[in-house]
Formats: sequence, C-alpha cells, structure tokens
Amino acid sequence: MTYGIKLFAVLFMSISPFDQPPEHSAIWGKLLLEELKARGFTEAQVVGNTGIDLRRLAGDDPRLLFQDLVLLFERAADLVGDDLFGFRCGTQRESRRAGLIAYVGLSAPTISDFLVNLGRYQRIIGDALEIDTTRLHSDGIWEWYYNVPHSVHRRQYIEFQVAGTVRSLRNWTNRKIRPERIELRHIRSRNTADMERYLGCEIVFGSDSNRVKISKPDLTVPLITADDELHKVLRRCCEHALQEASRYNRSLPVDVENEIARRLSSGMATQKEVAQALGMSVSTLSRRLGEYGTSFSEIALNYKRSMAKRLLKEGAMQLTEVAFLMGYQDSSAFTRAFRNWTGDPPSRYRAKH
Repeated sequence: MTYGIKLFAVLFMSISPFDQPPEHSAIWGKLLLEELKARGFTEAQVVGNTGIDLRRLAGDDPRLLFQDLVLLFERAADLVGDDLFGFRCGTQRESRRAGLIAYVGLSAPTISDFLVNLGRYQRIIGDALEIDTTRLHSDGIWEWYYNVPHSVHRRQYIEFQVAGTVRSLRNWTNRKIRPERIELRHIRSRNTADMERYLGCEIVFGSDSNRVKISKPDLTVPLITADDELHKVLRRCCEHALQEASRYNRSLPVDVENEIARRLSSGMATQKEVAQALGMSVSTLSRRLGEYGTSFSEIALNYKRSMAKRLLKEGAMQLTEVAFLMGYQDSSAFTRAFRNWTGDPPSRYRAKH
C-alpha cells in the first residue's frame, strides 16, 4: 500500500452545496438496511442523528440523495465496528440487483464493452456519478468521481463499488481478473492488506483521481453471460432511458471551488487568478457569485476548513503536510487559522477524532 501524496492528492473534485443535491438509486442502501436489521439494529439506531429518511428505501426503485446514501454506508461501518464494512459488502454484492444497467453489462461481449456501457449509462441510476472511459482503450484506465461536496465522506461507498465491480468482472468472465493498479482519492492509513489481497493489486490512496487500470488482454476477455441480441435490445432501452434522465449541471460556485482546489497548495488560489482562469474579471466573478448568495472568500474558507478537518481525521499526513496543502507556508499560521475555525488547535482536533 502506498500513498500518492501529490499537490492535488486529496483536493477532491466536487460540486457546490449551492446546487440541488443529486439523487441516486438506493438499491444498495436498501440491501444495506436489511443487513443491519438482520444484525439486530433498529431503524432508529441506523438513522441516529443523521436525518436520513429511511422511508425512501421502500418500493422497487428506492432513491436517496447521494450524500445520504454514502452517509448510510459510513453509519453502517460505525455501527458494526468494521472499518472495511463497505469493502466486505462489495465482495458479496450481487450486481443483478442494480437492474437495467447491470443487465446491459451482463449481456455485453467483453470486459471493455461492459465498462464502456457502465460509463455511458450510469446517468440512468443517478446524477452523482461521473465516469470517464476516454483512456480505457488506449491505456486500460477507467476513472470516476462523484458530484458531491468534498465534505461528504464517501470512503465506505467507494470501496464497496471497487470491490463490487471487480467481483462482477470475475463472476461474469469466470476468471480471476486482477487489475494492474487501483488509485483512490480518499486517504486510508490502516486495514489495507485484506483489500489488496482480494483485489490482487497495489492500491494507491490519496491519489488525484479514482481509477482502475486493467491490462489490455483482460479488456478483451469475453463475458460468459454475453448475448448479442439481448445486448442490442437493452442498449436501445438504455438510450431511451438516458434521454429521459434528468441532467445535473455544475454551476459557477462549483467551478470556483475546483479552481481553488487545483491552485491552493501553490499559493495561486486568489480571486484574481481564479477569475482569470474562468475568463472573467474579478468584479464580474463577485457579482455572479453574489447571485448565488455566496462569495469567493466564503467558498475558499468553507473548502479549506472542511478539507483540513477531513485530513486531520484521517491521520495519514503530518501537520506540516496538511498546512502546505491548505496553502499555508508554515504550520503555525495554519494552527492559528484552524483554531479560529473550530476552537481547537489541529493536534487537539485530531486527538478528539
């Protein structure tokens, strides 16, 4: 296990809290709730003080705000006391439960076709996931990220998805498919051996993206469930569903936050630099952000405060490294700022969490 600690290592792409949060299919949340109940937990215990509306998990097509879905996975891991709970659930996942998008994958000719289909049709199940397959055929790289604020902790769900996807590839090809490399954006400083043993490759945590690299020979492996005629029919169904699916568009506060994330550690995350990167003047940027009820300084402060808290909780970085990634030249300046944000110095905050 290695850490890809780069300038952008943990500066997650995100969407702004100023937009309507995206929804997502919650079939995995529904099954997770059933598992927790089977373990003896009540719905009240599952919800706790999270505010998740479990009534939305009823029916054949359950849906949740994506931030509630990933929170449910984090909550489950805490309840059962297993830091790898999401991953372990993924190793047991029955992908057919995902419905149409699973079956268009099952019927695809090869692993490559399956991954391309998933990238194209993921909008059917929700607006939160963005999949990039542009480097799949050339480099064997399949990337993804989630359109949710960086403050939304999604580690358990990401590990659930990675394990579940690899499990599906193995089941549907009847081969021990092993990715060449897996990179994940979140930080994990412990309990990695079981994951690497199951997935069969090195996992880099704290990378600049979520990505899986698959060898070119493995991409051409045929699926034992392939069905050309069924695949054509299901693709037509998916194309129709895709046209009907609602689109979730990022807005200006999102672009500002992402520019801040890319520039923060270099000290270039000023309003002037960001405005120039977005092709507008400082005054225009201020005016347009005001239309969203926010400002550049508020976005920057919220980003730094949330990300600093996340990094300190994870515990994989030294205080000086966190300070650097947050754009501070020395840890003392970062300590003063963090104390103003939370009332605690970074060392005490880390000890508490």
